[in-house]
Amino acid sequence: MDTYGPSIYAHEKLLAALESLATGPGDVRERLLAAYQTFHPLTQSHFPPHLRKDFGWVLNQLKKREPIYDYKGRLDRGSVEETLRHIKNATGAKIATRIYRLYHALDADIRRKPAPSNPPPQTDGRKRKSRKRTPRSPAVGRER
Repeated sequence: MDTYGPSIYAHEKLLAALESLATGPGDVRERLLAAYQTFHPLTQSHFPPHLRKDFGWVLNQLKKREPIYDYKGRLDRGSVEETLRHIKNATGAKIATRIYRLYHALDADIRRKPAPSNPPPQTDGRKRKSRKRTPRSPAVGRER
């Protein structure tokens, strides 16, 4: 299975998450929520096998609590938001650090792989004769 495409997608999403973590307003818990909102479409299949455990750890840490529903059964707070309301700042910093390390590990992995090359154009198997171009002589008596 080619993991180059999914890894590039994960790389882009984690980069956006890092920007939220580094420059977003609020404490680490608020910034983690903003970061999660950028990378929530990712699954472990977007990562190379050796990084899936780390990504799974991040998701498990962010989803420890169950979502909260109102009396009508409508979602009031999702599991990530509820979890972040209850964790300590130090725990949030550990999660942010793991996201940071995960991004850089994925970045290093992508840089080691050659970019997919374009396949050579299909030919019909015949050799083409090269045409030599001869310089054009100026037209005599022709005005432009």
